[in-house]
Amino acid sequence: MKQEVAIIGYGRFGRVAARFLKKHFTVFVADKKTNVRGEAGIKKLTVKEAAQKKTVILAVPINKLPTTLKAIRPYIKPGVLIIDVCSVKEQPVQWMKQYLPKDCSILGTHPLFGPDSVDKTLKAKSIVLCPVRISNVKLQTIKLFLAKRGLNVYESSPRKHDQIMALTMFLTQFIGRSVWQLHLSHRTFTTVHYDMLTALAEASGNDSLELFKDMYRYNRFARTIPRRVRKQIQKLSSYLAET
Repeated sequence: MKQEVAIIGYGRFGRVAARFLKKHFTVFVADKKTNVRGEAGIKKLTVKEAAQKKTVILAVPINKLPTTLKAIRPYIKPGVLIIDVCSVKEQPVQWMKQYLPKDCSILGTHPLFGPDSVDKTLKAKSIVLCPVRISNVKLQTIKLFLAKRGLNVYESSPRKHDQIMALTMFLTQFIGRSVWQLHLSHRTFTTVHYDMLTALAEASGNDSLELFKDMYRYNRFARTIPRRVRKQIQKLSSYLAET
């Protein structure tokens, strides 16, 4: 009999998670806003019912996490494993420690992939784990499961994760969205770098503005990025203006 996993939040990433997990688990999903149709291998529950499963994945926007944690707290049973998938880790981990019962396990995660970067396989994709309150046996079991799916598994502190993501994720989003606003189109002939730039812009534009703003708002290391980029653009502009 398959183990049960509940996913609270059935947006873009929640759907990706459900699609891959249903091969190995009985998957339940709960989302107040999204209409969850009867998809093969996926069952719909209320948020209250989902919170009572042994493993609960929170796939909600970062800004909705505190409200979600408060809503599920009364229904979480001892020993339940709560996993978040936020692209920021310091603040979500703090919230989970603050709002969740002391007798449940907590694992912070950040899958470094999404609907636009995965198709039929997770091979060569990466995921970051930030253990908060979890036994070593359970953690190693999860690591092994992920590795067997072909994922590169990294362990990090929330602080280090956010420092790295400020540059590797927020910076690319900031630049990509800036280029996206230029409404560049595909040309008859281009350079490789132009194609790379438009691909970055399209990928950035496909992600929600809510996620972009949340990364800036809740990752303290991301808040200096816009200023630093503007400074370098001003330097380059000044250089070009020199006679």
